[in-house]
Amino acid sequence: MIAFFEVTQQLSAQNNELDKYTDSIFKYEVVIPSWLTVRETGSPKKWGGTLPKRKGIENAIMVRGYYKNEFESFKDFQNKVVLKNVIGKPMQMKNATLIWKNDLGYIEGIGKAYLQYSMFKGTMIHSQDILAEIKHGYLLINFTATDKTYKKNVKKFEEFLAGFKIIEK
Repeated sequence: MIAFFEVTQQLSAQNNELDKYTDSIFKYEVVIPSWLTVRETGSPKKWGGTLPKRKGIENAIMVRGYYKNEFESFKDFQNKVVLKNVIGKPMQMKNATLIWKNDLGYIEGIGKAYLQYSMFKGTMIHSQDILAEIKHGYLLINFTATDKTYKKNVKKFEEFLAGFKIIEK
């Protein structure tokens, strides 16, 4: 399967930046905030970028698509990403140890949201994960920050989500 990604270029009079990304495989689109630095992911299944540095730290937002055949069901996907992670144990899909998790409810038009705190190489990490079932698979929309930067940048993640749309459910 040959995948292509379409970035719609709408020139801004102020900064000449690309401002919309459309994923042709997993059928979602994102209005790219001016503060997000889009990064090469090396995979057609991942798209994301970094937020402006705070205290020398760059937080990240990543959207990762999974095909349906990679999991037995959406419940299996949820279990492996969040639900079956046990406090004090290594997380199933992250190289970190879970410290705490919380169900944040449903993000309208997108999916179920969770907040997980974990330890990675001695650093406390806050990860907000939104899980969505779509026509061709599943999406994991992730915002990762440190303990020192999460509260300062979570509003930017909310802004990102306001410009996120699933095209085909």
